[in-house]
Amino acid sequence: MATVIGQGKNPAYRAASRRGTFSDWNPTGLGPAAVLEQDRDLIANRARDAYRNNGFVKKAIHTLATSEVGDGIHSHSIAKNKRYRRQIQQLWNQWVFECDAHGSLTFDGIVNQAVINRYLVGGTFIRMIPVSDNRLASVPLILQQIEVDQVPIDKTEDISRGRIKQGIEFNRSGRKVAVHPYKDHPNDTIGGGNELDQGVTVRVPMEDIIHHYEPVRPGQIREIPWVVEGLEVAKRMDDYTHSELTRKHIKSMITGFITREQFTEEDMLFDPWTGEELQPGFTPGNIKLNPGMLGTLNPGEDIKLTDPDNQADGYDQYMRYNLQLMSAALYVPYELVSMDFSQINDRLVRSILDDYRRFINSRQKLVTVPQIIKRVWEKFNDVAVLSGRIDAPDYFNNRSDFVRAEFVPETTPYHHPVQDRTGIKLDMEMGLTTQEEELKKLRKNPQEIIDQLESERERNGDVMAETGVTQ
Repeated sequence: MATVIGQGKNPAYRAASRRGTFSDWNPTGLGPAAVLEQDRDLIANRARDAYRNNGFVKKAIHTLATSEVGDGIHSHSIAKNKRYRRQIQQLWNQWVFECDAHGSLTFDGIVNQAVINRYLVGGTFIRMIPVSDNRLASVPLILQQIEVDQVPIDKTEDISRGRIKQGIEFNRSGRKVAVHPYKDHPNDTIGGGNELDQGVTVRVPMEDIIHHYEPVRPGQIREIPWVVEGLEVAKRMDDYTHSELTRKHIKSMITGFITREQFTEEDMLFDPWTGEELQPGFTPGNIKLNPGMLGTLNPGEDIKLTDPDNQADGYDQYMRYNLQLMSAALYVPYELVSMDFSQINDRLVRSILDDYRRFINSRQKLVTVPQIIKRVWEKFNDVAVLSGRIDAPDYFNNRSDFVRAEFVPETTPYHHPVQDRTGIKLDMEMGLTTQEEELKKLRKNPQEIIDQLESERERNGDVMAETGVTQ
């Protein structure tokens, strides 16, 4: 009888073992959509709770968002039509301060909030709503951000034009065509919303809404909190810290114990902890401890207390190790979360930050810019033309030429200003980069810099001519 390879007692891969430590490791095999529907809401609620109550989680989330967005990812038109380029840039620079439907944030603030929610609960939705009135001085377009909870993950049904799956509508070709959010947030009843709207969804075409999230598995429709791998560690740290503080607190209450060789009948009439006279029918209950208490022991009794100082000897190491685990899970350097730089030097800092910035740059270019910045920029151009705020007769015949833009994130600070600038100068001399390219990295408009330098040279020349000074 032939032997089939792989059917022996020992698997080809140790990770496929069903013995020892692997005996109780039987993970789910649910697909990318089903696995999220099962646990997404619970994980999101726990993530928000950790953000509210664990300072390290909050610090990590804001470190990621600040690194990715900074003071904003700036949009610069590079349309071929110079007149259009100048006019659309002026409108954009004005619109970013009035685009929020709630009037609370600038466009950069909306992007920052979206990124915070992507790292915290997995993502967010942003509606792009053209408005008919003239409330906006620039372009009649507003942005409304809604939480992922407002798009029901359990809304799955067949419809005539396709299928709704986890609140997202697909056409018969499998392409996303719409989102079906609730009219109001299902878990926010403040303000007494219309009861008739509870549980009612509306259809929003995909061209009018952005789903900002990072799918990890092919076919993943909905979002999973970025912090999911770090939540268990964060909870463990909280529990251990609470236990340690509770133990210290209780131990500090007891100053000592009084012992006697024997008790008299009169001693039995008083509470051994409080010293208060016992009333008839007294039954022992819980004791409320207060600082400086002295307890009384019965004859022959003795008590040995643990040393509170020795008990916490490993606390720092334990917390540091777990904080390193949590930081690794969130892909944030431990030093940036803990602000503990005692174990590294300046060269290690540079190496750590270089790797971290590569991660941040990838998130900017692969997720935030294409999903939010570029989508909003193109929608803004469309509405600007359709509303007549800018004249571009050939716009829709050559739309790609008009909406061209560069999206520039905040400049990374120099590690070493002299060395870094010297390196840039050498690259320019060797033809590996240009002055224009380096100015763009600094989010400076090359043409404006050239104009300013020319104006400065003319001004200096006039001053030198007036004073008779020659070069």
